[in-house]
Amino acid sequence: MDPYVAQPNKGGTRRAKTHERGVAASLGGRRQPGSGSSQRAKGDVKVTGPDDTRLLVECKTTMHGSLTVQAEWLVKISAEAMAQGCYPALAIEIDATKMADVASRMGKSIPENRWVALPESVLSGIMERLNADR
Repeated sequence: MDPYVAQPNKGGTRRAKTHERGVAASLGGRRQPGSGSSQRAKGDVKVTGPDDTRLLVECKTTMHGSLTVQAEWLVKISAEAMAQGCYPALAIEIDATKMADVASRMGKSIPENRWVALPESVLSGIMERLNADR
C-alpha cells in the first residue's frame, strides 16, 4: 500500500465508528464488533432497554446535507433484527455544519443532527406503552 496515495473512505470509516459509539452511548447500548460484519453480531449497535425491549440499530452518517434512505438498508436491518428477537432502527447523522447552514438559510433554529427512524408499528407500540403508563 502506497502511503502517499490517499486511502478511500478513511475519514468516512472514522466518522461512522464515532457515530456508532455515540448512538451506543446515548441509547445505553453497545457497538457490535466489526460494525456488524460478523455472522454472530449483526447490526451496528445493540440496545437492551430496562423492560428487555431490544433494538438492533443500523447507523448511517453523511457529510452532505442529505442522505437517501435505501430500501436495502431497511430490509437488511429488519431481517437481522427479527433473527435476533429485536426491533429494527435506523440511526442517521447529518453533518452538524450542513444542518446549521440549512437552518440559517431557512431562518430556522438548528435542529439536532442525529435522528433515529423506527418502523411505524414499533413507534405505535412505544406510544401505547407510554399512554398506558399515564
